[in-house]
Amino acid sequence: MEPNNSNVTIATGPASATSSVGGHASFSVVATGSSDLGPHLLYQWKRNGTDLAGANAASYITRVDGGR
Repeated sequence: MEPNNSNVTIATGPASATSSVGGHASFSVVATGSSDLGPHLLYQWKRNGTDLAGANAASYITRVDGGR
């Protein structure tokens, strides 16, 4: 459930990344926001529409596994 009067502005969205299989890709976002609950933001990174467990910060680093 979203708090009342929520607004988020994404100043810098994640950019595409290229890496070799077995390497790492790093993604980050810069955002600001507010709601009736205050200026707190919650993050959730996804892959193919599915939440990535533990990926809930402004940045995310993943190992490139060859598409598995």
